Amino acid sequence: MIRGIALLLTLVAPFFFPFALAVVLIAGSALLFPLLALLGGVLFDALYYIPHGGYIPVATLVGVAGFLVASVVQKLVRARIMGA
Repeated sequence: MIRGIALLLTLVAPFFFPFALAVVLIAGSALLFPLLALLGGVLFDALYYIPHGGYIPVATLVGVAGFLVASVVQKLVRARIMGA
């Protein structure tokens, strides 16, 4: 249920919330399910694409970095909870 809400927030945030709040919601959702950071980055790049703005998809790269950080954090939290 909570993962479904996190997925819904990730998909809806760029459309209805300001940029900063959408990034915070996506980052919070990524702690539950790390791939949501990547999904949010790709969604931001698709929504705010500028044809001659550059060749580097910055939001997707930030999403990949967020995915990696969230994966490490999630594994550390699981190891700490499982080991206790």
